Amino acid sequence: MRLNRDVVVKKVVDKGEELLGNITNQILSNEKFLAALQQIISRALETKNKVDKNVQQALSTLNLPSTADMKKFNEKLQELEELVDCVNEKLGSIEKKLNSISKS
Repeated sequence: MRLNRDVVVKKVVDKGEELLGNITNQILSNEKFLAALQQIISRALETKNKVDKNVQQALSTLNLPSTADMKKFNEKLQELEELVDCVNEKLGSIEKKLNSISKS
């Protein structure tokens, strides 16, 4: 009984995949559909760019940092942390030398 059910399910799935493949091929071969899809995507990107620009202007007007500003800040902070680490290493080296000189 279970074997028959599995066979039937497999046939239904295979037929569904075949039909879906046929429909997909028909849609993708339709020039009008592709042109409309391209236009929709193009308009969506234009809208996104306008929204991003307006958000940037609003943040700037409110004197709030944008994501890009925060990224730059984090990069500068990382550079500063590395510089402080380097200075600490050099100070540690100088301290060791001074200690060895004072013990002599």
